[in-house]
Amino acid sequence: MADKFFSFNSFGGSDCTITMSVPVYNINTKVTENKSVTIGNVAAIQGVIRVEGTPRYVMGEADPQGFSSGKRLISGSLVLETLNRSFIVELRDILKEGNYTLTKNYFVNDEVPDSDNGTFGITDKDLIYADQLPEFDIVIMLTKKGDANKKVKRTLTGCKFASESSGIGLSTLDIQEQLTFMARDITAMTEA
Repeated sequence: MADKFFSFNSFGGSDCTITMSVPVYNINTKVTENKSVTIGNVAAIQGVIRVEGTPRYVMGEADPQGFSSGKRLISGSLVLETLNRSFIVELRDILKEGNYTLTKNYFVNDEVPDSDNGTFGITDKDLIYADQLPEFDIVIMLTKKGDANKKVKRTLTGCKFASESSGIGLSTLDIQEQLTFMARDITAMTEA
């Protein structure tokens, strides 16, 4: 039997690039497209897959004899270093530069349907909270420095922000924001 040689690559946080793909309506071309935005101030990102489990018991036995699986929830958190402006203000400014509006958002006051594409659009002035963003995808790409062919990738699809928090400590050097999200799907980390 021939010996097999395996090689492994390790990646660190500095090898990571995180992008968000947000559905936007381009005012100039009147076409809905996905706008990819690189998030450069990420301190940490976490994805959690949680399944409801119920123990099954039988008469005369104290220990469960098995478990039944229920619904699955994919959630996570995104911790950002706040530099000179909050995450939502930075995203709002990026969309404003490109002459885009966000689409398919049903949680903004005084929305008016866009007659051209039948979706609801919001302007940069209306975007105040992270939960107002439409569903988006997060792509985590790890690339080995010095060898661009060594890459791994993980994708979270159909993400929706559920909460946001931030705080300032008097003895800390940085200000962080934490955004929690839910997702429809998460892929395993695989070679890209």
